Amino acid sequence: MRRLLSIILFCMAVASQLLGQPVSFNRISSAQGLSNFSVSSIYPDEQGEIWIATRMGLNCYSGNRVTTYVYHTDRPYSLFSNSVQRIVGDGQGHLYLQCAGGLARMDMRTRRFYTLINTDVGAVNYQHDRLYLGLGNRLYTIDGKTARGDGKGPRWLVATLPRDAAITATFVDSRNRLWIGTTRLGAYCLQGHRLTHPIAGGRISTFYEDRTQTLWIGTWTDGFYQLSANGHIKRQGLAKAHEMMPDIIISDIVMPNMSGIELCRSIKHDFSVCHIPVVLLTARNDINSNLESLKIGADDYITKPFNSTLLISRCNNIINTRQMLRRKFSERPHDNVDLVANNPLDKRMMEQAMAIITKNYTNPEYSVNDFARDIGMSRTSLFTKWKQLTGETPKSFILNMRLRKSAEMLREHPEISIADISERNGFASAKYFCKCFKDYYKMQPSAYRKGNPQQPDGNDNGNDSGNDSGNDNGNDSGNDDNNSDNN
Repeated sequence: MRRLLSIILFCMAVASQLLGQPVSFNRISSAQGLSNFSVSSIYPDEQGEIWIATRMGLNCYSGNRVTTYVYHTDRPYSLFSNSVQRIVGDGQGHLYLQCAGGLARMDMRTRRFYTLINTDVGAVNYQHDRLYLGLGNRLYTIDGKTARGDGKGPRWLVATLPRDAAITATFVDSRNRLWIGTTRLGAYCLQGHRLTHPIAGGRISTFYEDRTQTLWIGTWTDGFYQLSANGHIKRQGLAKAHEMMPDIIISDIVMPNMSGIELCRSIKHDFSVCHIPVVLLTARNDINSNLESLKIGADDYITKPFNSTLLISRCNNIINTRQMLRRKFSERPHDNVDLVANNPLDKRMMEQAMAIITKNYTNPEYSVNDFARDIGMSRTSLFTKWKQLTGETPKSFILNMRLRKSAEMLREHPEISIADISERNGFASAKYFCKCFKDYYKMQPSAYRKGNPQQPDGNDNGNDSGNDSGNDNGNDSGNDDNNSDNN
């Protein structure tokens, strides 16, 4: 029976999921003193206080009460505008407030406000002792000393973008690249004197870099983007590959924002999805285009116009070939890692995994949790990756390896008792070993040793048998992995 062909459609939806322990939230609203329910920015300062920007003033939450700062006509050092849009700080006792109509600085020691700019500011950020300001399509920077003063010192023009590219966000990443978000034209990147345009289109809302040096770029209209440390941008469509884990990905080479070539290259450099075969479609039929696609790791290259039946047949051939190679690998996994590892990332992982399993399979206490820890992956990630590569769950694979090793000993060492063989190959008891062996080989160990096969009594092909035996402390049934062992 042919397997259903999974085709990724690139879309705009973003799904988020909260994992781990239950989290409780305490609501802070007007009942606790918040000046307005519409919150646009939150900033934790170096003293442990939380500053909250709203449409009706600036709020400071100290843990037990809320203090509000608003505009007062009779106070010269009050906030000049009640509509606060963004808060940044310099870590030295000063806040910079992007407000409707300008930019204000607050001295947290004296609680006084000073107006630095009295014209609309599209973006503000403070990094590396410099204040970055987006004014229309131009990005300026002011040194920290001037920003902490009256703001009247020199502004240095950093970049000028096209006229319709109003700046909305700015950020300097760990590689000293200056990112500039716009209202309509996506994101620009300034590195040295070179300005590039890696994201062409969309309204950028924010930038964030995590501890792995992955840059997250949020938009108002197109979901989010990820720029990994190796420079590969992962769009929402690529995120769908992580979510769906399809059997195969089909992509046209000519696509908006990210070409099929770029998509294929990103997939083949992403450990989580690099095993998924990619088929590229194109109207170009020259040999150079074909070679370029194959060099970056595409599994097939089909020129347009094409027959849909032919496309489906070629994709099914790729999937069926992968399944056949998995079966061959399961027979002699030590000698055939290349059968299931089609790229360097998977090959390194499989070689490391086989070395770990070979070292530990004789230990009856060795579980899938131990395997995940030793290989440096989460249990869920290991389950998904291993099932995709080998067609088996990690638990089934370890169990079947123990059975194959036991079968070799039954044939080659008739002097060793069945109980000793079960113990030497990581089974907790001879009774559990005999049950698993019969499920897998369709005969008892004693009959297998004598070379007298019995009539098979079922269709089990080595899937997780004996889940209730307690032999594996890391049950792969999928309750904690959101997976199942069924194909």
